[in-house]
Amino acid sequence: MLNIKSVRMAVAVAFLSSSGSAVFAQKMALDIKDLAGAAQFVVHSRVSKVEYRMSASGENGQGPVPFTIVTYDVVRPVRGDAGRASFSLRYIGGPDGRGHFLRASNVPVFQTGDEDILFVQNNGANDCPLVGCIEGRFRVLNGALYDGTGTPVQGLDASRIVARGTPPTELSKVRYPAPTFGELMNNPEVRDIIRKHGLTVD
Repeated sequence: MLNIKSVRMAVAVAFLSSSGSAVFAQKMALDIKDLAGAAQFVVHSRVSKVEYRMSASGENGQGPVPFTIVTYDVVRPVRGDAGRASFSLRYIGGPDGRGHFLRASNVPVFQTGDEDILFVQNNGANDCPLVGCIEGRFRVLNGALYDGTGTPVQGLDASRIVARGTPPTELSKVRYPAPTFGELMNNPEVRDIIRKHGLTVD
């Protein structure tokens, strides 16, 4: 299985041999040259804080959308510069303030303490600030490397990333914040259930 030191070396070599203008193709096999070429920076990081916020209402009557703001501590820069010892990225998804949780496909979920190598691009401009979204996240557990879905990374075939095997249980667990009572009361479905059972909010 590929370890962190190996992937740092691979990113450095891939970046030096790429033109810097690579466009990441999501449907193709992962290529470390494409990932490194499309990223503004690559960083080994650890999640220090996860916050949930709602966007403002959009034009044409679009309602607010939940977003997750993830703050990372820099363990070590791999390529480029995150700009500081910690940085934050914005992802679509999270609690909506009414007891629901929006989970967008292909968008990773982060939790405090998660350790990752991230290929970052266009933070705040898109719903996901990683190259290829979940493909731009490599999870680190006990010094070993896993792709964004938790599949063990076995090595490189030329510059193509080879991942196969069963994700460890630790990387399969996802925790969501429990809604508060006030948030549940903002949900008309919950109020309907209370009325149907002949109960009151009190």
